[in-house]
Amino acid sequence: MVVDDSKPDCLVSELREFYAENNVHSYIDTNDVIYVCENYIAVHAAGDGIKTIKLNGIKKVRELFSDESYLNTDVIRVDMEKYETRIFRIDNM
Repeated sequence: MVVDDSKPDCLVSELREFYAENNVHSYIDTNDVIYVCENYIAVHAAGDGIKTIKLNGIKKVRELFSDESYLNTDVIRVDMEKYETRIFRIDNM
């Protein structure tokens, strides 16, 4: 896949295919927006439903702005409404 002036936009499906072909970790399989940095993950829901966030290893996870914690896990599952945003603190075990 090439993104340049002749094709500045690419489809989400094309990105997923590129990631799979090049062994790039994909945190989420839905079309929701996800932001990832060293110790935080934020998810902005494009639609209603359960979001499954796959971490790249076992982590200690705490959701910010709530009392929810997910200890020793590599998967976060949350039920979200369309346009809702959730932020998680991620720490190595």
